[in-house]
Amino acid sequence: MAALGLGTPAALARAHCPPIEFTRPPEGTLLRGPAALVVTHATSMYDARLATKRGLDALVGHARLARLPVIYLADDSPPATYFADDCRPTAWWFSEGGELTAGIDTDTVLLAGGHLEICLRRTVFALLDQWSILPPRDRTIRLVADAVYSNGRDVPEQAPYAAEVSRFLDVVAAGRPGGEHWRKLTLLETLSLIRAPDAGLAWLAETLPAGSRVLPPGWRIRVVLDGTHRAVLREPRGRATATLTYDVVPSMIEN
Repeated sequence: MAALGLGTPAALARAHCPPIEFTRPPEGTLLRGPAALVVTHATSMYDARLATKRGLDALVGHARLARLPVIYLADDSPPATYFADDCRPTAWWFSEGGELTAGIDTDTVLLAGGHLEICLRRTVFALLDQWSILPPRDRTIRLVADAVYSNGRDVPEQAPYAAEVSRFLDVVAAGRPGGEHWRKLTLLETLSLIRAPDAGLAWLAETLPAGSRVLPPGWRIRVVLDGTHRAVLREPRGRATATLTYDVVPSMIEN
């Protein structure tokens, strides 16, 4: 399309968007409320096939209807590569590696973007680090699976589903330019390739930060998949003070 002068899909999506203006909240600022949405690096520089775009747009729409703060984390990727239809979030925060510019003190944080194994993981660690020094209370990190992208590197080579994941990545990258930009899949696609919910839960338990290096020992940490499958990542030591729940839901798309 670019050769025809039509531009890339991401560039077309941003044709109506204002320039990105980063906000730097004063030191010590805490974003408070029942919930917030944080989107890490939703750019075609890393998700070149826009695998997460529809899921992300539905999620942002859900957050808007619920009147939640919507925070986009962006690095130095070209502004035209950021592909969310809604390009006027509550704030743009500069984030080279998934770090957070300000504190987020909400009961629930919805997360999207990626990579699940790299920058989005750093966003999770940043949240856990912040919460570790606040008065303990139950928290939820909700990962919307069709709005999260991954490079598949956390899939163990010896896993029975590893060949299927590798084949899927080969298919989506076939005929594309070299490099790793096209070899991406959504978290929903990964869990679908794993197939068995128990195996998916076990993989999530290995992939998501267990918080043992960050959260105090009184925290219980668990993961819930699609509202029905549950696993405990860490039991509290001593008196239980709070529970962190990773809540993995398939999608916010309703039709």
